[in-house]
Amino acid sequence: MSRARTAIWAFLLLLTGAMPAYAGDRVALVIGNGSYQHAPLLANPSNDASDISVALERLSFKVTLLINGSYDGTRRALIDFGRRAQGAEIAIIYFAGHGIQIGGENWLIPIDAQLETDINVANEAISLQSMARAVSNTSKLGLVILDACRTNPFIPKMRSTNMSRAVDRGFSRVEPSDNVLIAYAARDGTTAQDGMGRNSPFTRSLLNNIETPGLEIRFLFATVRDEVMASTNREQQPYIYGSLSKEMVYLMGLSGSTSNVSPVGPPPAPPTTAMLPSANQPSSSAAVTPKAPLHATAVAEVQAKYRDWTVTSQQRDEQKYWAVAISRDGKLIASGGNDKSVKIWNAENGSLIQTLKGHTDRVWAIAISPDGKFIVSGSNDKSIKIWDASTGTLIRTLQGHTESVLSLAISSDSKWILSSSGERDNSIKIWDASSGILTRTIRGHTNTVRAIAFSPDGRWIVSGSYDTSIKIWAMADGRLLRTLKGNKGSVFDLAISSDGRWIVSANGAGAIQVWNAITGSLERTLDSDHVQAVAITPDSGQIISGEDYKPVKLWNLASGVLVRSLQVAGRPIAIYPDGSKFVVANSDALAGFDLASGDVLWSSLSWEDKFVTRRPDGSFIAEQNMLAHLRLAKGSESIPLPDDYKAVFWRRPGRKEQ
Repeated sequence: MSRARTAIWAFLLLLTGAMPAYAGDRVALVIGNGSYQHAPLLANPSNDASDISVALERLSFKVTLLINGSYDGTRRALIDFGRRAQGAEIAIIYFAGHGIQIGGENWLIPIDAQLETDINVANEAISLQSMARAVSNTSKLGLVILDACRTNPFIPKMRSTNMSRAVDRGFSRVEPSDNVLIAYAARDGTTAQDGMGRNSPFTRSLLNNIETPGLEIRFLFATVRDEVMASTNREQQPYIYGSLSKEMVYLMGLSGSTSNVSPVGPPPAPPTTAMLPSANQPSSSAAVTPKAPLHATAVAEVQAKYRDWTVTSQQRDEQKYWAVAISRDGKLIASGGNDKSVKIWNAENGSLIQTLKGHTDRVWAIAISPDGKFIVSGSNDKSIKIWDASTGTLIRTLQGHTESVLSLAISSDSKWILSSSGERDNSIKIWDASSGILTRTIRGHTNTVRAIAFSPDGRWIVSGSYDTSIKIWAMADGRLLRTLKGNKGSVFDLAISSDGRWIVSANGAGAIQVWNAITGSLERTLDSDHVQAVAITPDSGQIISGEDYKPVKLWNLASGVLVRSLQVAGRPIAIYPDGSKFVVANSDALAGFDLASGDVLWSSLSWEDKFVTRRPDGSFIAEQNMLAHLRLAKGSESIPLPDDYKAVFWRRPGRKEQ
């Protein structure tokens, strides 16, 4: 009976109901069941569903809201929605209420279900499988969100007709296909809390984050997970199932509008200072909508008034970025610094996506795997941590160095991690990325090994040390192949060109040196100020150099001619994979630059888990709680952030600090 009904539903989804969506449409079915006829009432599902539907409408979804749906009403709504979801860009089903798993199959319970025996479930409940199918024919994302793992009153009274069909708590694990994600309020086999306020803990966190500009869908649910675990004393862990392609998916676009909808109507009125809560004001579901930025004319007027002033932080020396890396698809930036965290940023607009905590001392080194699956960080605490790039979850911690981990590299096939360490260790270690097993330790330097890199083909390794030497090693067996002669001083950084022909080093004697990687000969020395960081553009055409207090410079690699000197100081440096942009870090700020013009594209200032990003139009995206830490500075003068200057901020809701 269950299989027959499922087949009929699948057929009806194709033939019945509303017209299919056009590409770019966003559709949602939102269900909240609390007034159960044969079970105690649930207080929150109707509130949860109503609030979620309003939030989705603000995100340009065409929403069908069903409160206290019967079996027949839910079935008809699902059939109609499945038809409308065909060809949509994004389709979402949200369900709040009771759910149950029987024999490993998951069911959502309408308000008129009696469920006297397990065999009745197929005739009285809605299968999760049918919901997943209803959102599966989209161009970008199908999403099922279930806040339905509450302690279930039907289980104790339900008679089982088959001992092999166990009736268990919570939901069972699922494996959706295609671009479908299924989000549980509590991971498989566990139950979720209904909560004491207007919304459940899961939905409250979802409401606080779902309209955040530039928050990619995977990081949205990672943020919700962390907040719910904190608010429930780690008793409830939300979980998502399924996998997406490498394409980033946003519910609220990078500029604050939905990705496929252009803003219409007159410019919004300037926000007043009354809209800016104090730094310790808690966020609530009533304040989850980001405020619109000022019209461009108003922004220009404010910027002109304060054009000689720059936004800075009271805690400017608290955060120092020591490492920065960009994912191969050019969409994520990872950084590490004095605050002991790894930060993940949106590479397109510089907004902070997530802060990963786990190290107990400053983070010296960072790398993102070429396949985009994991991030590796190295710290003053002597450990290496591997993080899931999609969720921010800590995968494992590698221990083996006896001093600070100062440099990291990942092979082009993402199979190997390379690390180096400080004085009294002076070693290079090679780790298996999938298992975390230490496969080899290489020794040969007599002082701190500050820089390491893999050759593009993964056959050799290059290392630079404070002992002033640069060495090339065989990856296969760790043999020393060559020591480069002629280096002028301690080596702070290294880069290898994408064609494997050139090695560029930065040293403490104020020189950038270019070496032939094949012969080991020194080709040219570029005299500069004290240099601490170097990078090579993907086309092997230019070198970018940087230092804490000296201008960033661009050089022609072939001729050694200085191309441009920027009016900004900083290191480290990372170049976008397409070679069009690069990012520079210094003190508590990150900035993205256009390579051809040298223009600033965006800049971000951060402190702890808070950030503010200056957008190309001169307005800002900021955490609410960041405003209290900001000032305007001109020379040695510093003033609190003026009220009219605050008006150029586009605020995103403050996130709970972990």
